[in-house]
Amino acid sequence: TRKHVKFLSACAAHACGEDEMEAGRGLYEKLVATYPKRLDVWLRYADAEEKLCVHAPSDEHRRRVRALYARIETMPLPVKKMKTVFQNELKFETSKSGEKNESRRNARCEDVKKRA
Repeated sequence: TRKHVKFLSACAAHACGEDEMEAGRGLYEKLVATYPKRLDVWLRYADAEEKLCVHAPSDEHRRRVRALYARIETMPLPVKKMKTVFQNELKFETSKSGEKNESRRNARCEDVKKRA
């Protein structure tokens, strides 16, 4: 199963890189629906969406990435894994907007701490 997930994730990443983003999204959505606890798949999906923001920046693409991170944050993950998610999200936010949105991020961090 591990090799299967790795292979499908690589196929999805390749599709996203070859201007077939909808096909790549479809593969990633199937993967995260089948393996919802696999954080590595979620983060690869977010990374593919972020790369699209670099090549074709628009508010729609930024909203998609933010919505994807919001979906990841609702998962019952350990604090150590959530830290990785928040770091990746912060890196995305600072590179795209130049600001950190500290209050919003801190509020979400507090929510995660309460759940833990």
